[in-house]
Amino acid sequence: MLHHRIICRLPIPMMSWTACCFRIVRIIMANLIILHEDALRLSHPIFNDDTKSLSDHSDWKKPVFIWDPDYFADAGYSFKRLVFIYETLSTMPVDIYYGKMDEVIVDLIQDQSVTDIFIPETPNPQLYAFIDFVSRLGATHIIDDDAFVSLERTPDLGRFFRYWNKVKKAALSPDGIRL
Repeated sequence: MLHHRIICRLPIPMMSWTACCFRIVRIIMANLIILHEDALRLSHPIFNDDTKSLSDHSDWKKPVFIWDPDYFADAGYSFKRLVFIYETLSTMPVDIYYGKMDEVIVDLIQDQSVTDIFIPETPNPQLYAFIDFVSRLGATHIIDDDAFVSLERTPDLGRFFRYWNKVKKAALSPDGIRL
């Protein structure tokens, strides 16, 4: 689907000054990948061709990371972790934007004519509110990560609890009595 809007009117030099034409510019609807600290690797499924097939639009903007100092302060990230995040981002083809996540994403969506937004799945509850906010701004696709480990069978969790039931009194006692 083509979307057009009038940008400006330009006179045609060979015609009279009273005649003018409209310069029509095609607005390309774009896709945007928003990264967060739980998906800082190029092998993440968000960069796969399978993800790109989820959208009808062929224009993909450069992935973005929003550096929100308030978010990092609330998360309690240490200086070393922030350095690690920044150094990892510097090795990736990502634009880093500084500011409040909600404000920056609204500006990006408006400025770049974004219609589809792709965000990696995260277990981080602080990012859930941001993802919920973004989902109200446009079509949002949450991309699951590959499993870190695939187990052939369900682990026997009862084994740990049998052990814990034997040692919990000693482990939780103030003097640390050993069994």
